Amino acid sequence: MAKKSDAAASPPAVIKHVFDLAVAVPMADGSLLKSLEIEEPELRHRIAAQRERRATESETFARYVAILAGIPEEAAQKIKHRDARKIKAFVDDLKGRGVGADLEAERAALEASGGVPPMLASSRTFTLLVPVATDGAPLTEITVEEPDIAAGIAVEKFKTEAEQSAALIATCSGQVIPLISRMKECDVLRIERWLNFFLNDGEA
Repeated sequence: MAKKSDAAASPPAVIKHVFDLAVAVPMADGSLLKSLEIEEPELRHRIAAQRERRATESETFARYVAILAGIPEEAAQKIKHRDARKIKAFVDDLKGRGVGADLEAERAALEASGGVPPMLASSRTFTLLVPVATDGAPLTEITVEEPDIAAGIAVEKFKTEAEQSAALIATCSGQVIPLISRMKECDVLRIERWLNFFLNDGEA
């Protein structure tokens, strides 16, 4: 189940973050790429990067950076390792920025409940850090149910980790995969963490 805001609003603007490269990257036109404008990651970006399942980890990462920065994949492959490591950490920080607040809320709920783990609730409503644009009003929150065997069946129809994540969240929330794939990774990671608590024997 998901909630849309009552009043129609303009779709959220694309959020971009500037990352300055330590070593400029030569481009095909002879120019030098000195910084990247990295788009706030969405699940669809991860799905697109993983589409070539036979690709190596480095090839997949280069494709991911190319997608987020809007540069040719060949240029992304020329990024030096010292910059690549920092880009990965930079993107991981963007993706994980909502988890800290969730952890604090869970600690508070644990104390208030007298020791009952809040993760054990059979459903959880997430207020999205970044609303998802729809044909009408933006999606502002989503309720996710504890996964069942049917969810596992739906997930197993997909091959890549990102596609499986989209399928799992869609199945457990009653939403469609195209909508879930447009969620920002900072919200996806929060939901994945909660679902993984049930899938990994109580380890989020």
